[in-house]
This record gives sequence, structure tokens and C-alpha cells, in this order.
Amino acid sequence: MPEFIFRLPDGKEVGRAKNLREFLKKLKEVPLESLEYHFYNKHFAPWLKDNGHGKLVARMNLVKVKSREELRDKLVACVKAYMDSTSKSRKGKSGRGRKNAKRR
Repeated sequence: MPEFIFRLPDGKEVGRAKNLREFLKKLKEVPLESLEYHFYNKHFAPWLKDNGHGKLVARMNLVKVKSREELRDKLVACVKAYMDSTSKSRKGKSGRGRKNAKRR
């Protein structure tokens, strides 16, 4: 799986993420200038889609910010909500937690 490389507009690398958990961590750490560069140029979408997170791309496309300072918080919240929803759906599919399941 290729890494997402966070860069500044001048091309300087400021971080890398191998998976969604690392991506979330880097969203919290990289300079705001890097987040703006990638978000507004839709650089996150191809990497997320290639890694099976197309639904997250759809959610990110709905993110609206009133000020540049809001961007980090909204992106972090969006990714966290997506991760929470996917972990809940995986738990439901595994059959765990069913109260009335018959034991053999």
C-alpha cells in the first residue's frame, strides 16, 4: 500500500501515512498550509479511494469551513466519525454482541 505524502505547496515533505490511523495522526500534526494545499486540490481523494475509503471521500467533499483555522478540526472530526462508523459496522457483521444467539 503506497503512503500518502503530506507536502507543502513548495513540495517540501512534512509527513507520511501508510494507513488511515496514521493519516488521522498526521492530520493533527502537519502544518495547516499542507492541509489546505491537499484538501483544496483534492489530493486526499485518490489515495483514500485506492485504500478502500471511498465513503470517506464523499464525507470529506461535504466539509465546509468558514475560516482556515476550522479546517484541521473538521477534517479530524470527519475521519474520526468515519472510522467510528466503519468499526461499528464491522462489529455488527461479525455477529458479536448478539444477545439471543443460540449456542451449540
